[in-house]
Amino acid sequence: MNTALEFDASTLPRVHADPVDPQRVVISGSFAEVCAALDRLVARQEAPFAAS
Repeated sequence: MNTALEFDASTLPRVHADPVDPQRVVISGSFAEVCAALDRLVARQEAPFAAS
């Protein structure tokens, strides 16, 4: 089973780190791009728990 996530660079939003607070980022792009990127992030973070 391949658990790697596939990314299409043309649909990735832009992510910029906050120079004052490195734990904060600004995500820019279309609403659909940002939502899809956040969905992929959640899926990636939950993947180790699903294997348990």
